[in-house]
Amino acid sequence: MQTSGKKLTTKQFNHLVQQLRSDMDRTMERKGREYATDEVRLLNLHAHALMERRAAHLVALTFLNKHVVALNQLLARGDTVLRMYDEHGGEKVLSRLVDILAWTHLLHGTLVEAAPDTGPKKALITTKEVAKYPPNDEGGFAREPEPCTK
Repeated sequence: MQTSGKKLTTKQFNHLVQQLRSDMDRTMERKGREYATDEVRLLNLHAHALMERRAAHLVALTFLNKHVVALNQLLARGDTVLRMYDEHGGEKVLSRLVDILAWTHLLHGTLVEAAPDTGPKKALITTKEVAKYPPNDEGGFAREPEPCTK
């Protein structure tokens, strides 16, 4: 393994962590507007869980693993440049790291929701509840539930 010989100070490392957190916060905010509502932050995961008949935390773990595998492929090819995207819009190392952090938080949220009082196998949201939030043009969900017409 080859290294640059450069060593990060604690101050430099903390700055990098802060930058990564900031990037993750922006990603979570943007994705939250696309795939969730204020009432149900993990709506997209619950919709996937219902379609796949799996617990939401297992769906979140699958998405987290997808990003770990993609990062592994980039690093295995020797791509260690810390960029978000390439010239064609493809995700690069920094983008994958941000996604891994974001999916770790989403996984944590699903685990909190599935805590022993509800049990991890019990669906927290029913198909009827997900249907209240119709898909939007971006492939996410509407911000507000549609009014009930019945």
